[in-house]
Amino acid sequence: MLPLSMKDDEYKPAKFNLLLKLSGWFRSILAEKTSRNLFFFLCLNLSFAFVELTYGIWTNSLGLISDSFHMFFDCTALLAGLAASVISRWRSNDSFSYGYVRAEVLAGFVNGLFLIFTAFFIFSEGVEVTFSLHLSIIAILFLFVLTLLYIPVYTYRLLY
Repeated sequence: MLPLSMKDDEYKPAKFNLLLKLSGWFRSILAEKTSRNLFFFLCLNLSFAFVELTYGIWTNSLGLISDSFHMFFDCTALLAGLAASVISRWRSNDSFSYGYVRAEVLAGFVNGLFLIFTAFFIFSEGVEVTFSLHLSIIAILFLFVLTLLYIPVYTYRLLY
């Protein structure tokens, strides 16, 4: 039925309540064991990262500061997994007739892309530092051959 006037409270859409929305998400997180464990580990990891960052800044330790940022990147992966865990429990609708079960797979894929991008960046920085040191060609070839020999040996040790 259409509203009769602008003042009809019965037909007004519900106002957006952020606190109500956050409490619903929090209840959804705590409802299942997997998402609850992810949430508690995320809180633990964040607390350690903040302590490490604070102490690293206080003592001017580059190692602690860089490790705290590494832990913050781990927290982003945990947050993506937590969000995917909650989203995957959403019911199906007209747009997604099978539901949102594939959200976990998609979050894992995005996390993998992020890790590949980070590894490529670290690799390119390593190559840049290696060639800026003006190492001899023989030393670079030795490192390359050593790396090529190490990968199959390490893989063999993992498999057998």
